[in-house]
This record gives sequence, structure tokens and C-alpha cells, in this order.
Amino acid sequence: MVLGGEQSSHVEEQLEAFAPTINLVYKRLSPHPVFGPIRLQVVPVKDAKEKALRITAEVEGSEVAIESDSVTPYSFFSEAQLNVLCLSIFLACALRQSWSGFRLIGVDDPVQQMDDLNANAL
Repeated sequence: MVLGGEQSSHVEEQLEAFAPTINLVYKRLSPHPVFGPIRLQVVPVKDAKEKALRITAEVEGSEVAIESDSVTPYSFFSEAQLNVLCLSIFLACALRQSWSGFRLIGVDDPVQQMDDLNANAL
């Protein structure tokens, strides 16, 4: 996702505020033994004035041969794990929003593309 100047500063502020809640929800929903906390960062794009959203997952101590302390979810997560990540971000943002007095979250069949472990965690 490419972000413009004003937009990137707003997104950075929101990510900083929502990051603890996103990771709390993600930890509750994700039974994965290797991938830990999620990092959401706004980073500069090479040779451009725009910035991009970078999402990485920390790699916790395991016997899996990964040479980095973090990975890009799109490259390493299953489809169910990506759905859990997206749902975690959505729920955290919905829980932390302050622009509306409504305390209702509507989600249509969130477990449709999840495996049994992730569906049970939800």
C-alpha cells in the first residue's frame, strides 16, 4: 500500500496507537508456534516521495530455519493465518475506534476460509 505525505503521518499515528491491541487480538487468535508479534510500519519507498505500509511477523525461538528475526506474512503464512492477521487488524481498529458511539462489530462469516485451529481460537 503506497501512502502520500499527510496520509502516511496519520497512518503512523494510528498504527502506533493500535499496535498493542492488534497484537493482543492476534495472539489470542493465532495458535502458530513460530510466528509471534506483528509489526506494522510506515516506511519510505525507494526513489519516491511516497511511503508504504510494511507488515512483518517476528520469528520466535524455534527449530525452523529462517535467517531473519522477522518475515513478511504474505510469503510465509497460510491463507488461514493471513485471514487471522487481517481479522486481528480489523477487530483491533473496531474496538479502539472513537469516531462513533456504536459498540457493534458486524462480521459476515469470519471463519469461512480458516482451518479448524484458527476457527476454534476465534
